[in-house]
Amino acid sequence: LFGLVVTVLVRNGTQTKSIATNTDIPSTPQPGSTTSVAPPESRTTTASNNRVAASPSSPNDSVSELFAIDTDDGQSLWAPPHAGSAYSLEMFPAGVEAVLFASNTIWNGRGPASGLNRWWSQTQPEIAKQFARVPLLDDSRIQSVAIGLYPSKNPGLPQAVFRVSFAQPTSIDSIVNGLSGYKWKAFDPKGNAAKGLWSNELATNSMSVAMDGLQSDGAAMIKRVAIGPTELLSTLPDLNGGPAPLRRQLETLLKTTDSRSDLTLLVAPSFLFGDGRELLAGFPTLQDTVRQAIDESIQAMLVTTSLEPRWYMELRLLSSETRDIGKFASTLKTNLITVPETFEQRLSSGMALHPYWRALGLRYPQMMRTLNRYLRVGLEDGQVVANVYLPSEAIDNIAIASWMATNPSAVSNNANVGAQPTPANNSTAKSIEEILQSPITVGFEQESLEAALQLIAGEVAETIPPGSAVTMSIDGASFQKEGITRNQSIRGFKQNNVPLRTLLTDLAMRANPVTTVKSASERDQKVVWIVLDDPDRAGAKKIELTTRTNAESKKLVLPKEFIAP
Repeated sequence: LFGLVVTVLVRNGTQTKSIATNTDIPSTPQPGSTTSVAPPESRTTTASNNRVAASPSSPNDSVSELFAIDTDDGQSLWAPPHAGSAYSLEMFPAGVEAVLFASNTIWNGRGPASGLNRWWSQTQPEIAKQFARVPLLDDSRIQSVAIGLYPSKNPGLPQAVFRVSFAQPTSIDSIVNGLSGYKWKAFDPKGNAAKGLWSNELATNSMSVAMDGLQSDGAAMIKRVAIGPTELLSTLPDLNGGPAPLRRQLETLLKTTDSRSDLTLLVAPSFLFGDGRELLAGFPTLQDTVRQAIDESIQAMLVTTSLEPRWYMELRLLSSETRDIGKFASTLKTNLITVPETFEQRLSSGMALHPYWRALGLRYPQMMRTLNRYLRVGLEDGQVVANVYLPSEAIDNIAIASWMATNPSAVSNNANVGAQPTPANNSTAKSIEEILQSPITVGFEQESLEAALQLIAGEVAETIPPGSAVTMSIDGASFQKEGITRNQSIRGFKQNNVPLRTLLTDLAMRANPVTTVKSASERDQKVVWIVLDDPDRAGAKKIELTTRTNAESKKLVLPKEFIAP
């Protein structure tokens, strides 16, 4: 769900901001850097409310009031960056099943969110058009926006109500001036005609705007406006100005929200697979991921993120089976930790990445390993909580990569990385020897061996004629037999305009477990690359990283670089 937004890729001519996987996040907590503070009695829980600060400086006073701030033990949940008042659901009709709260930074695309908004509007033009049809959403005075989702008469397709909050009190007249085609409609013309809303009075899909307090006096100064289907906003008088009632589990999580956060999503998971199922219908991979990650016993889910000064993310889950929440927390952590390996296995088994995001996608496993390094999972107030801090620069890359990884059009399980199926008699195709002599440029600060090989394969696919690309893979079984890790880190790899075979030999030597080797032809050079027939493409070749022992036992031909003179 954090993958709803953004990045600009190297292949489109824009610099990609990679996560520095070999350094700690800024201001990583050090032993003795925080002071223990007793939690207030009002926060008694079934599990400890101890948190650790993500900064050596003293924690925010409001945070200290809610949590006991301890020194970091490597396991305790991170303390949030701030602890503002909880959100309210005033001006929302009853029946809301999901609500998204967005700050000014998110809504107007400022600061770390600027790239996210641009990418989202470019890749999701239909959603952008739908938002453009809703009045007032482009008002420059907006401070924050909340979007409530409701069941509708169209099965699976929810209705939305927008609550717009202005930075400063604004006159109703100035707001009405921005409503084209809307007319005043009193709730009770014969009684209190001063209470009502503005409606476009369309026969179908009628929209209305309700002012704070349902007022109509043009001179009145207000800070909030509700916009949504007339049939929903017409029920606001039933609440007498109070907040929309929620199911008990959602209400419990709403009380833990922080109105100083940049993005907050509160949702009943059952809504995502019922009345709101069309939200995920176009993304079957994401739909399956959410189904697998969220047990049927989970009644409510809360996702919170703050973008500055560092990127903070928190997930809260409330289950109806409180006896099993410890087991669920353990399963959740395991599922998150296995994301990088699962993605790499998909790459190895032939999943191809769309050129639009290939450079970023191949780095995705390392990004997720960095996230997992700082991930904390625990129990608090009978809820499963997971949170993490990362540099703000990581927002673009992780968000877009997570989104693209669940987008069917961005990946294909029926193709090989670097392989472009073409007729065997393609006159432009190069032989494998010609390909190995082709000049290639590849550089990166740090990648796993798996990702490094896929980056090379992608570069080959883009720099040689169509029909010439070769697949590349790692012989995991042979590596395992000799205790060689396929996910080992390769650092400071830079090769500029060198033959592919030279580049592959350099990679093999860097991956070799014996670090004293000076020449690839030495017997202690255990990692080698070889050329094989590609079993998936008739008449084509593939390049594989394997071990010298395996190659010799199967009497495979070693490249000249690995043969002693």
